[in-house]
Amino acid sequence: MKTLSIIADIPKDEVLLYAPHIRTKLIELITQNNRPLQVITPLLTPADRLLAHITIELGIEFVVLLPMPRELIVRDLDDDALVEFDYLFSKAHSIDTIPLYWDNTLESISEDGIDREYQYMELRRRVAQSCDEMIALWDGVESYEFGSTAHIISIRRDDYRKPLFVVACER
Repeated sequence: MKTLSIIADIPKDEVLLYAPHIRTKLIELITQNNRPLQVITPLLTPADRLLAHITIELGIEFVVLLPMPRELIVRDLDDDALVEFDYLFSKAHSIDTIPLYWDNTLESISEDGIDREYQYMELRRRVAQSCDEMIALWDGVESYEFGSTAHIISIRRDDYRKPLFVVACER
């Protein structure tokens, strides 16, 4: 079974603006080649959650992969996002959490700061390297910031064996 994930750095209002285009393209990419598929998503961004909704509609399993324990994540979500997160979390086929990055501790990632940021970035890197296929919602702006969408795309492009589908979302 192939695994697929999505990465996006576009704000919530832009995901909503592009939703019909993004939704159509995601469905096309997910259903192409009629292959068995499992989706990996952290459910953290509007794009992650849109992908999860589509997989539910298509009857495809999705796995939630978290950067840290759930109770530490929910404080980063606004009320609407939390309701949606909890609903989708309950629909997941399975749930897993990545190990702590480098010498992070639960205490060091409990508060805002560099350790917490690195934990989120490590999740994106791990997903990019481990999934068989990846969809990037990207505005095309290059960035050398560790963990940015551009950085994750560069990681994927370095591994020519793994497909990367870029959906243009111009700003």
